[in-house]
Amino acid sequence: MAMWVAAVALAISGCTGDDDGVNHRAQIDELPATAPPGELLCDMLPVDTVTTVTGTGDVEAEGGADRDSSGKFAGTPRCRIMIEGEHGDILHGNVPWAEGNSLNSFEAGLDDDRFNQLPDEVGLGFSWTEENSSGESSSTRGHARLLHGSRVVEMDLAQMVEGRDPEADAIAVAQQVIETLELGDEWILPGDPPSR
Repeated sequence: MAMWVAAVALAISGCTGDDDGVNHRAQIDELPATAPPGELLCDMLPVDTVTTVTGTGDVEAEGGADRDSSGKFAGTPRCRIMIEGEHGDILHGNVPWAEGNSLNSFEAGLDDDRFNQLPDEVGLGFSWTEENSSGESSSTRGHARLLHGSRVVEMDLAQMVEGRDPEADAIAVAQQVIETLELGDEWILPGDPPSR
């Protein structure tokens, strides 16, 4: 796996101050489903998007979406984003074929009322938020699973910026990855595609 460090100027800020000394919360914009132009991490995640959802450009990326000479993926596109110098991922994307365990997990999620089913205009899939606490620390992670063609886009990200919705961000990042990877929308695997 290719590993490299992206250093990007911090594009967002948690709070801003003015002359009266009062802190005002920065505007938290909804992440668009369309990928912004520019550099990609692991050939799939827009740097601007990663900076927005993590609040930092000081990240390390592991993974890739290498293609063979015919343009087909030479493996499973994946990307793991970590804060530079720290352990544990803050964003993880995986785009496997919709078969085997990936298909079984996806189909089970479509029938599980613990998950939020995505609206038809987004596509077939589901999302959820996970709250974890250990001692005095707690964390929130957003998750999204979205079928596109014959692949399942799996996106998991930690809430790093106060006020951002990690579940909504995970859905939007999954939609952006469909675009950046130029995933085909046809079902080409044996059997019928999943459905609700």
